[in-house]
Amino acid sequence: GGRILTGGLTPEEVDAVNRELEPAIQRYGGSGLAEVFAEVLESGDGEDTGYEGARTRHLQHCVKHSKTYREKVVASDTLAGYVEAVVPGTFGRYSLWVSVLIDALPGETVQDLHRDAALLLRPFIGHGNDNQLPNVFCNALLALTDSTEEMGATRLIPRSGHWSDLSAPGSQDQTIPVEMQAGEMFFYDGKTLHSGGANTTDHTRRLLATSFTLPYVMGEEAWPFVISLEEARTYPERVQELLGFRSITAMGEKPGFFWRADTKPLEEHLDLDS
Repeated sequence: GGRILTGGLTPEEVDAVNRELEPAIQRYGGSGLAEVFAEVLESGDGEDTGYEGARTRHLQHCVKHSKTYREKVVASDTLAGYVEAVVPGTFGRYSLWVSVLIDALPGETVQDLHRDAALLLRPFIGHGNDNQLPNVFCNALLALTDSTEEMGATRLIPRSGHWSDLSAPGSQDQTIPVEMQAGEMFFYDGKTLHSGGANTTDHTRRLLATSFTLPYVMGEEAWPFVISLEEARTYPERVQELLGFRSITAMGEKPGFFWRADTKPLEEHLDLDS
């Protein structure tokens, strides 16, 4: 269901990404999810923290906060080739679902097993022959610290994306850890069952998730309301397309047929190429 890609970022580039993200982490408190769920646990008002985690810190819109990550990862030709091989359709026929930092803090417990594409495939799974469903989602987890089993490395059930019944929950005793060194990346399809592991160390395990899906699917992050047009002008062309600042191809045509303004390609309407 996935591969570890080596040689992604150099140690210097990993340091740069962490350094560029730090002001946003401090400003937004990692989106506050860890604090919110910790309060829920203490109040006794809820118990369902198995997905977000009571000791996991999230930061959205990382494509905005780190220039190094934006140019070395999101705009990467190599990563684009892997996405093309998984998401059906013409090259470039996909969009960015999310770019989110995931810090598993010391003491975090194992996450619930889940499939990233479950929300998109929900109407179609559980009816038999689910292994014929297309991969409409894929993810690339960039290790910004070493990610060992003890630190809570991602766990997955091998070949679970090929099961004939994708509604089957699986169990943790079927999983194996995906251990990585900082700078490596785990690329996997959205049908594979996986979870974050338990962090039993005194160190934070930091991953940066870059997720891709079909261009006409509403993603998790509302890019045009967070990134200004003037800022988007400074981004690589591929990143502009992924974030919805350019028209998207339907069958390989350029400029794209999708996401136009007054029948014009969006990039022309926004005067991006002047």
